Amino acid sequence: MGDLYLTKRRLEWSRHGHGRVVECREHPGEQSELKRWSFRWHARSETILEALPDVHIGPPVAIGGAVAYDAARPWVCRFDAGDTPYLSRRGEAAASTNDRRG
Repeated sequence: MGDLYLTKRRLEWSRHGHGRVVECREHPGEQSELKRWSFRWHARSETILEALPDVHIGPPVAIGGAVAYDAARPWVCRFDAGDTPYLSRRGEAAASTNDRRG
């Protein structure tokens, strides 16, 4: 993914409409994409740590073939009969009748 992924992701967070957590400033004279932007936490952004379980808090991001923070198709953690956690889409049938929601 390279170093630019971090810049791209921070830009996504700064532009996300659900409670700005990250502020950014563009430095248009910079030739390097890594130096073109500077970022900082928005005042009172510590509340994101409490809000992270809410799928609406962050902008969607593709990770390993899945999409995190996808409000339309969220992933949830479930537990099988042996208490081993696994991920599945919310609303899909559980793998076992002994599963419980996580």
